Amino acid sequence: MLHLSEDQQKIQLKANELSKEKLNPTNDVLFKFIFGRPERKQITIAFLNDLLSEELGHKIKDLIFENTEQTPNSYNGKLTRLDIACVLDSGEKVDIEMQVAYEKSFTNRTLYYWSQMYLGSILNSEDYGKLTPCICINILDFVLFKDEPSALTSYAIFERKSHALLNGDLNLHFLEIPKFQKKEHMSKMERWLAMFSKKLSYQEKMQIAKEDPMMHNMLKSYDAFFLNNEERLKYINRQMAIYDYKTAMRSSRETGLAEGEAIGIEKGEAIGLEKGRKEGIAQAKEQTVLTLVKKGMTLKNAMEILDMSEQEQSEIIKKHPELNEASK
Repeated sequence: MLHLSEDQQKIQLKANELSKEKLNPTNDVLFKFIFGRPERKQITIAFLNDLLSEELGHKIKDLIFENTEQTPNSYNGKLTRLDIACVLDSGEKVDIEMQVAYEKSFTNRTLYYWSQMYLGSILNSEDYGKLTPCICINILDFVLFKDEPSALTSYAIFERKSHALLNGDLNLHFLEIPKFQKKEHMSKMERWLAMFSKKLSYQEKMQIAKEDPMMHNMLKSYDAFFLNNEERLKYINRQMAIYDYKTAMRSSRETGLAEGEAIGIEKGEAIGLEKGRKEGIAQAKEQTVLTLVKKGMTLKNAMEILDMSEQEQSEIIKKHPELNEASK
């Protein structure tokens, strides 16, 4: 008989108490369950068509999901792990990311992800002309562009004066969920934002989804999710990690900013505050890893959830050698 720890029993209990109203659609476990599975790819195709068909100049008819791990180009290169990676029937490569926690360097991160896809689209011996257009779609549960009123923004490479497009190989899209506002008449992309928004109840979303069969199928897929005990447990683990991380971030940010302000008096306010911010983030990740491992999660899974670099991982293990046992 399998014996569960007290924390594992709490996780199982919380999984059993889940309801459609309580489900968080920005949790990447649920997001990938709906949008990253071949059996539900018609939902993904519908979402991509509503977002990209005008840009592409044609409708997407099919897609193939790919491995989400991008192999580094050198021995000590950084491993890139995407949320959902797919190739469209017309050849474009697409990365879809769900991001719940604010990152100051997120735009740098999405450019890095795009570059890894672009580099990986040809072999070393192939001609540059065979490079494949790559599209990064970032669905954000925070506001990234505070001076931009629109919830949907897109970027490509244009000439500064004439605004002529260089080529169509680089396309970055950002959907900022908190900017969603319910209206009587909404565009298709506004309705998709409604599906992810925490401002609406499940029933309100079902009402909006009546206008679109695939949005309706998205919400109905919650039923299949509830039947999958493994996915429900992963969902709860992820929710706990998000909560622990945000809690640790708040505490560490206060400590880090206080220290940063003290340094700022002596060395310049901007430098001090930036140092405090970085130290606060590092402390938050460290505290969250320790909390998750204590609750029974493996060190590897905890670090993957927090998207930690190899350097961050080695620094925490060096500081807490007892975690070496958890990493075996």
